Amino acid sequence: MKGEDRIIELLAEYLKKADQLTDRTDRLEKSAEQANKSIEVMSRAIAANDVKFNTMNENFNSLSKNFNIMSENFNSLSKNFNSLSKNFNSMSEKSNSMSEKFNQELKGLREDQGVMLKELIFLSRRVGVLEEKH
Repeated sequence: MKGEDRIIELLAEYLKKADQLTDRTDRLEKSAEQANKSIEVMSRAIAANDVKFNTMNENFNSLSKNFNIMSENFNSLSKNFNSLSKNFNSMSEKSNSMSEKFNQELKGLREDQGVMLKELIFLSRRVGVLEEKH
């Protein structure tokens, strides 16, 4: 009976190890299923992020194009402003030059007017003296 007991012990041990392997296999399958579900969730999340990234990239490219257009417009307006500023400065210099000439001419006319006024007063006195004599 010892041989039979030993066979029963070996069979029990074999069944126990088989159950352990089955349990381990079941756990691995569940882990694999969970891993597959996690992979699916991650894949969906990555796909959604790719869509968001592409949308944001398109928006960025559009904004970048608009910025470039506005930058070109600004540069053009800046050139126009600089040109107008140069023209204004040139006209201002001409105006100042003309103003100086006008002031010099006005000063000359006032001096001439002063001389004429003095001569007129001199002549008026002279006429007064001559009238007194007659």
